[in-house]
Amino acid sequence: QGCNIDLHTRDNLVQRLKPRENLDVNGWWMCDYGRMDYEWMNTGNRIEAPLVRREGTSTAVAWKDALSELLDRAHSLGSSPVKAVASPHASNEDLAALATLVDALGGGDLVYRGRRTELEIELKGFPSLARRRDLTPNAKGAELLGAKRVGSDDATGGLDDVASHDGVVIVLGDGLLDQAEGFGENAGLFIYVGQHGSPAAEHADFVLPVTTFAEQEGTFTNRDGRVQRFWPGLKAPGMARPAWLILGALAAALGRAPGPVRTAAEAFSTFAASVPAFEGLTYDDIGTRGAVVNETVSLTGDRV
Repeated sequence: QGCNIDLHTRDNLVQRLKPRENLDVNGWWMCDYGRMDYEWMNTGNRIEAPLVRREGTSTAVAWKDALSELLDRAHSLGSSPVKAVASPHASNEDLAALATLVDALGGGDLVYRGRRTELEIELKGFPSLARRRDLTPNAKGAELLGAKRVGSDDATGGLDDVASHDGVVIVLGDGLLDQAEGFGENAGLFIYVGQHGSPAAEHADFVLPVTTFAEQEGTFTNRDGRVQRFWPGLKAPGMARPAWLILGALAAALGRAPGPVRTAAEAFSTFAASVPAFEGLTYDDIGTRGAVVNETVSLTGDRV
């Protein structure tokens, strides 16, 4: 966790991950877990078009129709408590857009789940090089953007109150693989934003297809608070779009954001202006080696 990486691709599939030289982070090294954690992006059950559930049946529609209908539903609900679940594989830009949308819909709880191990494994003689406890790329970013970790270290559990919630439920990037098919059936509005289909999203009113990090530009924040950029290596399938683009457009339409953003750099600047940890940073500052978040933010908690 925390390495600079390059994607090696072929036939629109990720074939391997390689470390990119960065003496401020990992030199030329990365752990085996990180090197091999890519096959989930190659699975074939991709969501390629927005789905809207009408009278018990999900129908593929154009983006314009899906977002228009979603906004109508949101306005009809009024201000309703929100339970949102994010993924620590999502970028800072995606997570910030989700947090903004939660506020636009009336506010609520934002949580995430991620895999952790019991011990760190250091490279002998090089204590700064290790397979860290946290096995996800952006847990620190999720926390700095207001999300709280829930569930077990195997990334299961912790969602009982979300599954039965009768307000607004939003899921970003969490496959809900441990959840029952009745997940979210009581929700006044259930929005599932992801890359792959999930049986637990059967009751979602809206299923919105988004890109993986291999198909978009963005940033992650590593365990030491270093913000690092990444670039796309694959073409997004079907109608999949970056989550920051879709969620940001919804938040803007609801009056929470000044206007929709068109690039990842704009998305970063938008939330950096209001989140103290990122205030003052830009994509130019981050460059290819990264930049550390503001020192006013405590990063001394559980070093995972």
